[in-house]
Amino acid sequence: MTAQDLLQIGREMSAARMKTPLRNRMKFDIESKDFFAAISDAVRAGDHDRAADLLCRWHERAAWLMNEPRCFTAPPCLVRKEGEPVRDYLNRCFEKERE
Repeated sequence: MTAQDLLQIGREMSAARMKTPLRNRMKFDIESKDFFAAISDAVRAGDHDRAADLLCRWHERAAWLMNEPRCFTAPPCLVRKEGEPVRDYLNRCFEKERE
């Protein structure tokens, strides 16, 4: 992946946001920002397999956010950091929702 690919991913995320129900957009914004940062970090680190995996996971997540009208009731699903304990990960997800 290249910087140009990242620009395209950003454009696709923005377009997907417009297809997302209004009540799910806050969650969409939190998750898309987190996924885009993780994908960008992986690309900068040269870990293209991780970037591709994250992008695949994002596409699945975005489809759910666009098509599940009541998903706004659950906390955001952020990208779990390498080695991050489950408890810390879940706390981070719940804390992000309150910001």
